[in-house]
Amino acid sequence: MTMHRTARASWPRELEIKLDLGIEDAGKLKKWLALRGSPECARQHSVYFDTPDRRLFASDLVLRIRSCGNGLVQTVKTLSPSAAGMFDRAEWEKRVASLAPVADDRITELILDPRMVAELASVFDIETARSRWMVGEQKALCLVVDEALIRADERQSAFCEVEVEIASGDATAGFALARKLDRVVPIRISVSSKAERGFRLLEPLRRGYPAESIALSPALTIREAFPQLIAACLRQYRLNETVLLDRHEPEAVHQARVALRRLRSVLALFGGMLDVRADRFDEMVRDLAREIGRLRDIDVAIGSSMFERHRDILGQRRTDAYARLVGVLRAPAARALPLDLIEWAGSRRNMLERLRTESDGPITGFATEALTRARNRLARRARHFSKLAPAKRHRVRIAAKHLRYASDSFASLFEYDHPRRTERFLRTLNRLQKELGKLNDLAVARAMLAELDGSNVPSGNARQAKRAGRRLQELLEAREFWTVA
Repeated sequence: MTMHRTARASWPRELEIKLDLGIEDAGKLKKWLALRGSPECARQHSVYFDTPDRRLFASDLVLRIRSCGNGLVQTVKTLSPSAAGMFDRAEWEKRVASLAPVADDRITELILDPRMVAELASVFDIETARSRWMVGEQKALCLVVDEALIRADERQSAFCEVEVEIASGDATAGFALARKLDRVVPIRISVSSKAERGFRLLEPLRRGYPAESIALSPALTIREAFPQLIAACLRQYRLNETVLLDRHEPEAVHQARVALRRLRSVLALFGGMLDVRADRFDEMVRDLAREIGRLRDIDVAIGSSMFERHRDILGQRRTDAYARLVGVLRAPAARALPLDLIEWAGSRRNMLERLRTESDGPITGFATEALTRARNRLARRARHFSKLAPAKRHRVRIAAKHLRYASDSFASLFEYDHPRRTERFLRTLNRLQKELGKLNDLAVARAMLAELDGSNVPSGNARQAKRAGRRLQELLEAREFWTVA
């Protein structure tokens, strides 16, 4: 069976800005909107289907049958696995007679095995109370508030989301409306479709969300690839931020910081082409990452036997640091940052005017040059690694991270030509990062212990530096996956 992961331009499309809204704030928002006109209200019941081994969802496809008052409609949608805020999906609708999926001749290229239809079974259902307004100049925007309840097996979860449907293809007015809504109630960009929420409810509770693989098409231009990479980073960040707004999970702390570091790496990769707003965004992301980093350092210390006698004081510091972080995350600036980034990244005005023609060039050539620069930078900084001072070793670690994040961003462009080489390079790079990370953890631990009780523990740096040096040599001898030879 063949699945198509990349939506074609000729397929029917749905473009919308999706926002998360607290359940407790839905009533206030609806009252505010009601002052601007009466909504069109409806209740919907949607049943989602998949095979026992989740083949549809694994291939970024969703099939549901929705009851909406005047019959049943079967919808097949492509998922946007790297979507953040802006959802651009292909979808096909077909009226059906019952809650049983049927074949659709228009989408046989997506599902080539007709026997799949017979394997489909319901996996969860969603009850939705939908309120719909036409707003904006000349009522050109459709705004939807959905209050929903997912039921999956013995579990259920309530949520509320806002959708701003974009008909013209220009999302400027939609983003302006989103900011206006945030002045009424707190909102955040959404990174999860209703289907993803349902499938997530079937899984064990997640403690954090690592980065997902990025699938860039070699046919993309530089300008087209940039917003996809930004969205992938923001998706990882928002998934982990959602966990942190609910509870303290050390893994979510770690992954949220990783997401922001990936985001800064993407901004740096494209930095020479971006307008002045890139610097402002980089500063804001850096400050947020530092705030998360304070909590991360305490989490790491509490998990180390070196800090056994300081657990009580570190526990209080962690409580205080988490409370401070939640306060930062709940502030308007932190809510606005992902929304502003998504709009800017997708704008044709984010590139320097003198480079806009160049930005229409192929992403593959740009990626090759960027990866080569990142590898050469690491090689320069890593010379005589075992003899380097801690500050210079830290610069090696930063260079390795930039190479890792660049490799993760662009690997999909080359993996079909060099799959084994790509896998080996990424595996070797991951090993190096772990050893350099241990070296950094030792330095952070020594500084924290000195601050707590003035102790001067043996660093262990020489042994760890030797291990990191071996991994460095392995990487620098590895064949690059982005070269033709």
